[in-house]
Amino acid sequence: MNARILQPKAEIPPLIRHLPHTALDRTRYDACIAGAANGKPYAFSWYLDAMAGKWDALVLGEYEAVCPLPWNAKWLGLKQVYQPFFCQQLGVFAKETPSLEMVQAFLEAIPPAFRKVYICLNEKNEVENLPGWDIHHRPNYLLDLNRPWEELEAGYSKSLKKRLRKARELHELIEAPLTPEALSKLYQQQVGDKVECAPAIYRRFETVMHQAIARNLGRIWGAASPDEELLAAGFFLRSHSRLINVFGASTEKGKELHSMHFLLDALIQQHARKGWVLDFEGSAIPSIAYFFGSFGAKEERYACVGMDGMPGVLRWLRGVV
Repeated sequence: MNARILQPKAEIPPLIRHLPHTALDRTRYDACIAGAANGKPYAFSWYLDAMAGKWDALVLGEYEAVCPLPWNAKWLGLKQVYQPFFCQQLGVFAKETPSLEMVQAFLEAIPPAFRKVYICLNEKNEVENLPGWDIHHRPNYLLDLNRPWEELEAGYSKSLKKRLRKARELHELIEAPLTPEALSKLYQQQVGDKVECAPAIYRRFETVMHQAIARNLGRIWGAASPDEELLAAGFFLRSHSRLINVFGASTEKGKELHSMHFLLDALIQQHARKGWVLDFEGSAIPSIAYFFGSFGAKEERYACVGMDGMPGVLRWLRGVV
């Protein structure tokens, strides 16, 4: 990444303030996230408390718009903004969809004390031509469920329909009798070797699951056999009209019986014509992208932006350590 080079300031009154999270009016901050046209549950204060620990925020005026800044100081005490695990999209949130100029103004307002910045913005944050910043895009996959079930099923791929014909006979949807800790253990057993995630991160996300369930913003669903053997389970956030597929795994038997196919299909049936969008939390891994696409999900891209103003010798050391 290149050193920070800022463009001329966008003229957006009033002042964008930088506040540590301890100085935030949390009620107003969370109200901004809850009422934002582009709100995401990852940006709520309780979510960031668990997943980031240290985080600040940029605040426009009287909380008309906000941008959380998770940070750490892992390299010689120098601060850097980073994207925490299980926080797919952050960025600028506002009641009205933020303009390109507003997003740019927020990025320019990140204090120079943060020597390195990496943020995955949300799909409503447009960015372009930011000198000194690297910009790349990641895919997400969404399925609009506000349609008749028959229409949704018609959008499935032929191979998915074939797998589901048998899977529907072998499973039933349950509100899984799993604690967040048990689901986390299943995930680590079945998926953990594919995810570079420290044990402490899973403990943090267990806290998120507990918090979300207590706030009626999350649920654990499962796919079970007729004799009540759990074969697959997943944690889904329910926020801003989205049902978000955050965290899930199948047992070895569940993989053979296409239990996760069944679980997602059953949730689609359950939420059809109720105003929801199923957010698959898309992946750039072709096989996973194909799996999400088999349900008729459409790709939506969001920008990730980065700037590296760390001393040159430290950037070199990071590359060799």
